[in-house]
Amino acid sequence: MSDAQLLLVAGALLAAGIGASLLAGRLRLPGLVLFLALGMAIGSDGTGWIDFNNYELARTIGVIALALILFEGGLTSGYPEIRPVLRPALSLAVLGTIVTALVTGLVAAWLL
Repeated sequence: MSDAQLLLVAGALLAAGIGASLLAGRLRLPGLVLFLALGMAIGSDGTGWIDFNNYELARTIGVIALALILFEGGLTSGYPEIRPVLRPALSLAVLGTIVTALVTGLVAAWLL
């Protein structure tokens, strides 16, 4: 596949993803459901545009799609939605970091 074709396919997939996101909003469905349906439709079980036997291509597309989904989720989340879970999230993050550092330090001291 040439670079021009790859850019065309990536643009078409982005446009389809945006359309799926808009449709999910109108149907009041989680956007991930339509993203998964879109992936199944264009995959080897659907139209066959993306051969999932090509593991490197499938992984690359999956990583890019995950990054876009997480980026979109972060941009659309407002402070009123985050506020109720901010304190537990911060406490779990700090506690998890401290516990990980302690366990790693103890294991490193024991091994070395």
